[in-house]
Amino acid sequence: PLYWGGGLKVRVGDPFVLGIRGPLGASYIQKNTLFEIFFEFAPFFDLVENTRLSLDGAIGFRLYL
Repeated sequence: PLYWGGGLKVRVGDPFVLGIRGPLGASYIQKNTLFEIFFEFAPFFDLVENTRLSLDGAIGFRLYL
């Protein structure tokens, strides 16, 4: 299935960063298993510290227990 969403991005430290993030992704779930494999990319816009528009990406898996 495909998915999308939105949320906040917070980085605590020096410098402190606050922004908004909008992930878009796809996942693969095989029947009769506890695993899900996913790929996503997420444009984000930092609002505090430095104002900038960038892109994150991720590849991973989820385990359902």
